[in-house]
Amino acid sequence: MTTNGRIFQAGAVTRGSLIVATLAASLLGTGAARADECKDYALASAKQMQRNVSKACGLKGDGWSIKQEVHFAFCTSVAPEEWRKAEEEREAQLKKCGA
Repeated sequence: MTTNGRIFQAGAVTRGSLIVATLAASLLGTGAARADECKDYALASAKQMQRNVSKACGLKGDGWSIKQEVHFAFCTSVAPEEWRKAEEEREAQLKKCGA
């Protein structure tokens, strides 16, 4: 997904970088509420990928990852409007596929 010049790269995040992103989010004042939102976003996004796979939709590219840490890192790096839009766009693609 491209948002404001940023490209969401699937697979580029490790568990260690998830911890760093969580700590950075807390230190930068995004707070526990933001971290909780991003955890929810990451879980929902990974579930969208599971639906993609189970329904054989074949959706690929930026934003389509089974790894929650990838989605969490994306969420913490953008404004809430951007990750919400990304989730909505994936959902629209899944509906077109019948998932």
